[in-house]
Parts: sequence; C-alpha cells; structure tokens
Amino acid sequence: MNKSIRFSKSSDLNNLHEIWKQVFQSGDVDLFFEHFFVPNRCILAESDGKPVSMGFLLPVGDYTIDDTSRSCAMIYALATLPEYRSNGFASAIVQELIETGYNSGYNAIILCPSSDDLFDYYSQSTAFRENFYICEKKHTTLGTCEENFTVSEASPDEYLAIRDSLLSHIPHVKMDINAIMYQSKLSKFTGGKLIKVDIDGVDSCAAIEVYENGAILIKELLTPDGYQNAILSVIGTAFPSHEYTIRTPAKIYTDQDAHVRRFGMIATTDNIVINSYAQIAPWYGFAFD
Repeated sequence: MNKSIRFSKSSDLNNLHEIWKQVFQSGDVDLFFEHFFVPNRCILAESDGKPVSMGFLLPVGDYTIDDTSRSCAMIYALATLPEYRSNGFASAIVQELIETGYNSGYNAIILCPSSDDLFDYYSQSTAFRENFYICEKKHTTLGTCEENFTVSEASPDEYLAIRDSLLSHIPHVKMDINAIMYQSKLSKFTGGKLIKVDIDGVDSCAAIEVYENGAILIKELLTPDGYQNAILSVIGTAFPSHEYTIRTPAKIYTDQDAHVRRFGMIATTDNIVINSYAQIAPWYGFAFD
C-alpha cells in the first residue's frame, strides 16, 4: 500500500463529498462545503492514489479564560473509508492538521472525539489532552411556562452577543461569527433554529436541532443562574416533542446530578492555564456534531 497525505485542491471536491457521504451518511454535506471549504485547511490521504481519508481545520474563535484569549481552530470531519481504517491515515492527518494550525498562527487546536475510546487513543498517541466537558440530560417533557416570556429566532449577531455575556465567567471558546452562522444554517437544515428567550427582561439562548424522529437536541443551552428550568419550559412550549436532549455547561465540582461527560480535547503551544477549582468546567459549544 502506497500511502500519502497532502493538502486538498478544489478538484478534490467530488472525492471529499464521497468520503463524507460514506462515513457520515448525513445530508448536510453541501451545507458544510459551501460554508467552510478552503483547500489549504483540508488534508487528504490517499492509498495507491485513491482518496481514502480526510480532515479539516476550522477557525472557530478564541479560547478565553478571564481576560486572556488564545486563537483556536478545530479539527473537524475526520473521516476514513471503512475498508481503509486501522492503517494510520487518521493519525497522520491529525498530526498534519496540528502542525498546519500552529504554522497558521493558532495557539490552540481543538478536537471533539465521538467516543470514549477515541478520547483515550488521542490522549495516548498525540499532544491532545481532555479539556472540555458538558452536562447532558434527556427529558421526555419540559413542561410549560407560566412566566411572561418571549421566544424568537436569534440572528447570529444576537446569539453571539447573548452567548458572550452568559459565558463571561467561565473558561470557554468565544466563537467567531462565521461559526455561529454555520450553526444557524445547520439548525435550520434540521428544522430547528437559534433562539433567544426573554423572561421578564432576562435573556437566554439555545441552539436547537431536530432529529428525523422528531426528537429535539438542544446543543447549547445558556441561561443565567436560576433560570434554566423556566427556559426549558419555554422551549417545551415552543418546540413540543416526545424527547429532548439538553447540553449545558458542566458544574463538575458541585452538581452531583450533572451527568458530566468528556466533550473536547486541546493541544497547544502556549501555556494556557485552566483553573481546576472553577465551579464550571471549560465550555466549548456545539462542535457541529
């Protein structure tokens, strides 16, 4: 087997689309490529001249801790055709994307593995270390809201402003407007949307997607302290469903019922110091998963 990796070219688009369709089996391929594809941010691996694996480096914003920010990019859509797995293609692409990110001036590279096994693998074989966590809960009902409220679609600019305000007190990725715009498109593609909720003048926001079976994924729910239940009941009123999955920042040191799980990893050339005594773990966001 003759293996090689290289930056993709515009002429590779059909092959990249085919890898996406075979691996992810999702219909948002055109949406992603139209929004994010830049040849020198995609690494393509070939076996005997056949494109078999790919990975992308997406600028997403700044990793922010208190008053300190570091520019960051995310490795995304890492995919290898099933019959070519376990041959080192993905690992080689990851290493190349890390170096590409550093050489492009990013201080931190983020990866969101899809399974615990992959978290363990990248911890052992690369410079990535787990860093981001989420609280993920499932509900069959969210109730109804008796408060005075308004709920409406949030423009990417409105969502970004509310998000930044609500996350100012915890380590998080301050996403750039392009990343928010893509999540807005992705939400609408599924039948959901980015929303803002006002309860008695207090703003919250959520990124909502709808599964094919009608279940709802709230990929990011951000509320002021004490408002989460009320906001969830608003969402339950506005988006009725038989099942909800809700992701919120993880209070890993105080909330015994948090259902915390690993969500993302980070590799960095900079000395980004995480306050391990923070009440809330570092928050990434929706990751477009």
